[in-house]
Amino acid sequence: MPSKGKTPKTPPAKPGAKRSRRTAQPRYAEAAQLRSEILAYRTLGLTLDEIAARVNRSKSVVHTHLTHALQELDEEQKEASDRLRALAYARLEKVLARAMLGAMKGDVKCMREVQRLIGQQGRLMGWGNFAKVNPETGVPLGEGGDGVPPGHWTLPMRPTVDLGAWQEQAEKVWHEQQARAGKAG
Repeated sequence: MPSKGKTPKTPPAKPGAKRSRRTAQPRYAEAAQLRSEILAYRTLGLTLDEIAARVNRSKSVVHTHLTHALQELDEEQKEASDRLRALAYARLEKVLARAMLGAMKGDVKCMREVQRLIGQQGRLMGWGNFAKVNPETGVPLGEGGDGVPPGHWTLPMRPTVDLGAWQEQAEKVWHEQQARAGKAG
């Protein structure tokens, strides 16, 4: 038997059913309407005090609703940009697959196209943003952290092969390309 002054908890509608935030709060629609109204006033350039006076709420309530509205907009924008980034990446992959076929046959134009497309993919994934801080030590790079010293590795991770071996392999491929170009020309 419940004690005086306490109301018993109401069980969920079905065993194991979860209640979402929107259905758990009976006045969610009213709060969403207030939130959109506050956001509209803020986009017009009103201060928090002016908005609070217009919606007849305290400044802290207005601030809370505005913060939640901006967070929701930020999440929506991130989701949309992620979808757009995934679409652009998929398109680049299709074009890159076609260009790779020509590049594997030794076509120099296709090789340049492959190089350009890989660069675009890297920029799309954020690889063009150079590190301002050494990821291993946490120390800012360059003087005052605003530059990268020459010869410092700025990609997110170090290469898996020795740089000397990579250079030898690159020279070998270059010589093969030159030989093919000489035979073709």
